[in-house]
Amino acid sequence: MKAPLFFLTLLLAVGAAKGASRTEIPNAAQPQLYAASDGRVWLVYGQGDAVFVARSDDGGATFNPANKVAAPAKLALGMRRGPRIAAHGDRVTVTMIGDELFAFSSVDGGKTWSAPVTINEVPAAAREGLHDLGCAPDGGLFVTWLDLRKGAAELWGAASSDGGRTWSKNQQVYHSSDKSICECCHPTALFDADGNLAVMWRNSVGGSRDMWMTTRAKGAAQFSTAKKLGEGTWKLNACPMDGGKIVALGAGKFGSVWQRAGEIFFAPASGPEILLGKGKQPVAVANGASPLILWQQGAELVVSRTLGESPSKIAADARYPVVVTRPNQGGSVVAYEQGAAKDKLPGVVIERL
Repeated sequence: MKAPLFFLTLLLAVGAAKGASRTEIPNAAQPQLYAASDGRVWLVYGQGDAVFVARSDDGGATFNPANKVAAPAKLALGMRRGPRIAAHGDRVTVTMIGDELFAFSSVDGGKTWSAPVTINEVPAAAREGLHDLGCAPDGGLFVTWLDLRKGAAELWGAASSDGGRTWSKNQQVYHSSDKSICECCHPTALFDADGNLAVMWRNSVGGSRDMWMTTRAKGAAQFSTAKKLGEGTWKLNACPMDGGKIVALGAGKFGSVWQRAGEIFFAPASGPEILLGKGKQPVAVANGASPLILWQQGAELVVSRTLGESPSKIAADARYPVVVTRPNQGGSVVAYEQGAAKDKLPGVVIERL
């Protein structure tokens, strides 16, 4: 699956003055960011049939020239399908789905890459192309994906303690009581600063397409009983292709942001859901007392820095945002696709905050 030709825009987003640095990469798609504890920011994206990685040594202000990781057959790219990245020191891991779910690892800061390691044990089980990669504070990895080994979509996962060179036996994370989870919404995996893990996906139970979450405490082998998120429900006989994002709140607690029926909600660890506005494709990251949340509102990309505030525009003709906070530096880095979808060669529109 190939995405349209877009410019990939990175923007030093929160707390940046006018004139903040940016990087533009033509004809790129589906960016993902990872902010490492050493202050470096890593970028992975698809370009044509290949996957590339670039590194920033100045907190996201500038990026080094990108290195090619691989060009797998049938690269899944578009609609939140695409590569994922994590880093621990100079050990970097990239996962992507081609014919199978592959991991590539680097031990020299992304200069060279290993041969592919296939994660899914059943051939073609990950062919839907939707997955996510989480990285613990000690560098441990957990990848989760939509799995079709039994026909209906289930959520499966695997762990790695050596930067993606080897992986644990595949583990079923969740099986819907109504045969299948939502077939085309991306799952999310996130470790908090203490090593606790949360995994979120869109379920399909009784005609409802609601978000569900399970957690696994640090050191535990099994996940908790899965729970529905939010107070309302979304009766929908289709897949909205919109998976949301998890936010680590501290003390082993997690919040989440997601779409329901064209509206964006934040669900805290406890208490009522919070309506943020209309839109789709929301993402969020912890940002002090209140999470920083971005989403698509029509053809615009908007941001809410404080729960309850009206969102402000970041960019026009922008989609599929991702965001990370800059460790020990303050502020955040945002990446997204930009350009009018109807244009074969769209231009670049950037708002500096």
